[in-house]
Amino acid sequence: MGITFEGLSCHSSDPSKGKKSIDRLYEVLEKVYRFPYLKDDPDIGVATVTTTTIKTWSDYLHTAPAFTRLVLAPSRLVPGEDPKKAMTEIKEYLMESSSDIKMSFDEELNFQYPHKIEENCPLVQSAKKACQRATGKVETSYNRSALDMGFFSHYEQDCITFGPGDSALAHSDYEMVPLSEFYEAAYIYEILLEDMFL
Repeated sequence: MGITFEGLSCHSSDPSKGKKSIDRLYEVLEKVYRFPYLKDDPDIGVATVTTTTIKTWSDYLHTAPAFTRLVLAPSRLVPGEDPKKAMTEIKEYLMESSSDIKMSFDEELNFQYPHKIEENCPLVQSAKKACQRATGKVETSYNRSALDMGFFSHYEQDCITFGPGDSALAHSDYEMVPLSEFYEAAYIYEILLEDMFL
């Protein structure tokens, strides 16, 4: 969710002559961190809204910016939530203000559907059997990441996350996978596909 604040730039020596868009940003950030409508799930936890980008312009040392842009990621929703409704609640909550700084939202609201699958689902059971057969061990957990699986589950298609590597390293400079785990995962996929389709 992108938000743009539009004020009136001025020289930093006399800020009273302008309308600093960044001041409205501070107000909105305080509201983001105490957002009252977050839902909870016993396995996944509380839904989250977090700041991912802040940018101001004009970008000059002695100029109070007329424009400030904030990007929020309210994508960590929990199962049962409607993403469009959640976005609307966030927008209406943040719009409540007496400030005369103009605030506009991106027309296109990007989101991902929440996803959760039960442990007794046939796909999960088949994956557990494949892991047990290939490695002699089974570990399952719920992941808080917003993944494409939500799209498929929205259309009633079961799906899980499975693969090698340490999830704590995901999207970092150190994200890598030992070749032994890669080959092990390929073998598990082979067993899983045989169990489901042959």
